[in-house]
Amino acid sequence: MTPNHSFQPTHSGLRRPWAAELKRYAYKTMMKNLSVLLLLVLLVSGQTVLAKTINLPAIPIEVAVDNAKKYVLEKKIDISDAFIGIVEYHNLHNEYERPYWRVRWVRKIGAKGAWFELRILSDGSIEERPGK
Repeated sequence: MTPNHSFQPTHSGLRRPWAAELKRYAYKTMMKNLSVLLLLVLLVSGQTVLAKTINLPAIPIEVAVDNAKKYVLEKKIDISDAFIGIVEYHNLHNEYERPYWRVRWVRKIGAKGAWFELRILSDGSIEERPGK
């Protein structure tokens, strides 16, 4: 038995004009989708850089902690069973809220109230936030 080496293409000599049009359509669609995706990426990444205000602390952390300690002494707040557990700055990137230092005393286990917190605002005023 000899192998049949003759190959006859099924589309011999037929032109497909729609294939070129299909390639152009696919390329245009892909480019539109990529440009929309690129635009979205640029908008999302630029939003955090362009739209936000940076509220730098008006007073350094050391002054905030000292003011909080003085406030506790002046108001005679009992913190004998607590220690300063958290000091952090809030609203660094929030242009609608007032920035403040949060100084939180954490009470020992079993003490009444789990924590006691003071907010030291940029203008020097202090707000009490008693814990639960």
